[in-house]
Amino acid sequence: MFWHRSGQPIPVECTVHPLRIGGRQEGSVVAFRDISRRKDIEERLRWQATHDPLTELCNRRHLEEAIERELSRLRRSRERSALVYIDLDRFKHINDTAGHAAGDELLIAVSRELRARLRSSDLLARLGGDEFAVLLRNVAEDDIEAAAERFRGALADCAFSFDGRRYEISGSVGVTLLDGRSGSPGDALANGDIACHIAKREGRNRIHIYAADRDERVAMDYELGWSSRLRQALEHDRFVLHFQPIVSVDALAGVEAPRDGRTLWEALDAGRRAEDERYEVLVRLAGARNEVIRPDAFIPTAERLDLMPDIDAWVVRRAMERLAAVERESGRCTFTINLSGHSLCSPGLAVQVAETVEALGIDPRRIVFEIAETAAIANLDAASRFIEDIRAVGCGFALDDFGSGFSSFAHLKHLPVEYVKIEGAFVQGMARDPVDRAMVASMNDIAHALGCR
Repeated sequence: MFWHRSGQPIPVECTVHPLRIGGRQEGSVVAFRDISRRKDIEERLRWQATHDPLTELCNRRHLEEAIERELSRLRRSRERSALVYIDLDRFKHINDTAGHAAGDELLIAVSRELRARLRSSDLLARLGGDEFAVLLRNVAEDDIEAAAERFRGALADCAFSFDGRRYEISGSVGVTLLDGRSGSPGDALANGDIACHIAKREGRNRIHIYAADRDERVAMDYELGWSSRLRQALEHDRFVLHFQPIVSVDALAGVEAPRDGRTLWEALDAGRRAEDERYEVLVRLAGARNEVIRPDAFIPTAERLDLMPDIDAWVVRRAMERLAAVERESGRCTFTINLSGHSLCSPGLAVQVAETVEALGIDPRRIVFEIAETAAIANLDAASRFIEDIRAVGCGFALDDFGSGFSSFAHLKHLPVEYVKIEGAFVQGMARDPVDRAMVASMNDIAHALGCR
């Protein structure tokens, strides 16, 4: 470490080379290189891996790790802690009527209000969508309800206005107690979710503290309800596939925003050949009133119930059938199909892919499977085997959310992937943040050096 005259530290890398003259070592050549930029990028990678880019709060993975550490501490002490689970009421209404920009602004405002109510030892995280959680460390049981009320009141105090219109904000709050006998972080989050669900069912904008002896039946009914709902969706084709166009930057650069009422995608489609078309296949669930239920509402439950391999198998089959129909009707295109990390360990999926490709007569090069980097790293051996199996069939493989894990580059070298999708948080910020821009450029260069696209 060097120090600038201003007092700022400068991280350096030191390289020492022996100096030989006439076969004898007469000294050494010492070179120092300023690695401040590399350290900045490493620090940003660490931050991005554990934080939500919109609210800048901790993300779900960081919270789960913090809960695991807290449970380990509680097993060695007689203290108690709590997990507060917060779900905004009627967020979907605001998002749908005022637009996603309003929804994002609301989430930022809510996170600011919640953060203002924290103690120094508390940890606030955004779980995803409109759900937040607070880990209250070392809190007396008598104080837990008052603490939860503090967060519920924070939402009521959130004076949110957008585009000249004021919105009343409220939230349902579920609380689960943590002590030395508590289970896993997943159990804690599930119990908090159940308590929050009960608070909503009892009228919203209220608090419910989870008690196993009282709420176990509700928890079971809640899980069984989702289990039945998802199984019926599989049986009666209540899942729906959406197809999101994948367009190159070069194609976007040559297209102006249409003025004839068409969408940008329609304008692009008019100038593209069929064999150039690429789509990402996304799964949604059709609700009882045919409303569209986004995956973040049902996939965590499906993973807990071990239903994701069945859902992924349904998606793979229907997507391939659609691809075969497109090839018959209008030419060739490529589908990218998302898979859950839970499906990597399903021995039948690669076999299903091979059999379906052969039965439908599909060109396997027109299918690319995609999995999140964190899921691949968590199941590294299974991921490697699955990639090898589907590549033997002729399909491609993409690594999604690349950069979300700090050891991204090390794992990329050993995973035989063909495509890399950089974590969206880096891409969103690269237009205004030189560090994000440098990180995206570095990831792009390394991916190309390894033969990825």
